[in-house]
Amino acid sequence: MLAYHVLFLAVLAGTTAFFTVLSVLNVRHGRRALERESDWVAERLDLEDTDRVVDYQRATTILSQGQPWVILALVLAVLYSGALATAVEWLEGLGYGPIETGAAFFVAAVVGIRLVSVPFDAYETFVIEERFDFNEASPGCSSRTSCSGRFSRRSSRPFSPPSSGSSFACRLTDRWRRPPCSRPFRSRCSCSTRG
Repeated sequence: MLAYHVLFLAVLAGTTAFFTVLSVLNVRHGRRALERESDWVAERLDLEDTDRVVDYQRATTILSQGQPWVILALVLAVLYSGALATAVEWLEGLGYGPIETGAAFFVAAVVGIRLVSVPFDAYETFVIEERFDFNEASPGCSSRTSCSGRFSRRSSRPFSPPSSGSSFACRLTDRWRRPPCSRPFRSRCSCSTRG
């Protein structure tokens, strides 16, 4: 039985490590691609400071790769502490059928994972994006948008593959050129932006 637990942990940690390594390699590829194509980037995208692009990609990658490790640690803590078994017993004790109990468990798991991601989202919005002058939303606007966006099809991308360096540069320069409140999540925001 111990061998199954070790295999389970190795698969979970190995998969997370694999995607972390891919993200690090993606940042390196993006940096090299921007250095190699710096003339094209400056001419076509009107972007002189490619170091800022690399710094932004590095900062967001570090944050986005820290989140799965935190979630993995929490899931393992809940699993091996017995809290998961206690929650399942409590749900079954409510007397509902297996479909209702399973649905309630699924909803609780999704809400729990979303709650864990809130500090990461806030840090990205109010620290990283503020450092690169992307953030023009107030905390109230951001929280309303975040809550309403959780249920829209457009913003529900829980797992997206890392982007290539060149497409990242295009998205980033597009962010710098857009007028305030034209980013997709702000288009649904009814509040005014900071000046």
